Parts: sequence; C-alpha cells; structure tokens
Amino acid sequence: MSYLAFTVWVPGQQERYEHYRAAEPCPAQATAQEVAAKDCLATWHFTVTKAESTFAGKVTAYEATLKDK
Repeated sequence: MSYLAFTVWVPGQQERYEHYRAAEPCPAQATAQEVAAKDCLATWHFTVTKAESTFAGKVTAYEATLKDK
C-alpha cells in the first residue's frame, strides 16, 4: 500500500500543491462569493466548541463543531 501512495497518489497531488502555493491571499473581509470568484487563499477564524473521534475497525472518523466570531 505504501508503494501505491508514494508512486501514484502523492505525485498526483503535486499540481494541486503548486496551485495552492501560487494562490494570492484574499483581500481582508472578502465575502465567500469574492473568495470563490478570485480563487484566492482565505483565512477563517473559528472556535472549536466540541471535538469527537470515532474508531470503527481500521478507520477513525473525526468531527468538530465550530463557532464563528
């Protein structure tokens, strides 16, 4: 499995990573529509109010409840 991850999956993510690194930061106070239209990097501030993890066999699922300002 690790062979597959390092020969197929990771190299396939290279283009996505390059796009992320090339993206410009969004203007301060940009709306969701502006972020989508400009395809820029946005920073969002949330407070985690609840966090849970559930283990099912070989998979752990994580869920967080967030609160906006």
